Amino acid sequence: MNRWAGSTIQSGPVSTRGLPVSTEQSFANIVSSLKPAGPSSKGGALTSTCNAAIDEIFKISAIMPALVLVGVAVGFVLLRIEAIVEEE
Repeated sequence: MNRWAGSTIQSGPVSTRGLPVSTEQSFANIVSSLKPAGPSSKGGALTSTCNAAIDEIFKISAIMPALVLVGVAVGFVLLRIEAIVEEE
């Protein structure tokens, strides 16, 4: 059974009797055609795209905490400046 099949009826003893193919079946057919040809295949373009996206996510997730800390520090400085201006 195809891993994208879910609980839909796949080609088997039950026929669709002239009804159009469901979107789930169409998606399963497309995904199964994109699978690697054999065990020696590493996935080709699909895998490299995913790896590039994962690398970008990890780079951004390393930068975000630093940006948040800088924003908090700037916020506290602005609060101090506001307090000094209001006291005068």
